Amino acid sequence: MNLDDIVQDIHVLEGELQTFERKYGVLSKTFYELHMESEEPDCGARVRGSRRRPCHSTRS
Repeated sequence: MNLDDIVQDIHVLEGELQTFERKYGVLSKTFYELHMESEEPDCGARVRGSRRRPCHSTRS
């Protein structure tokens, strides 16, 4: 594996992160910060142009 392969892998991972951010309406950075504070973000928290709404939850 060379440097070009590593850079290409990073770009692929960034694209996958963006997919999840759009799906759940929350930036990875926001989710991480709130997770570290033991909080769960609203979907749309700090996402420009989106309405705040509760996240999809699997809890009963």
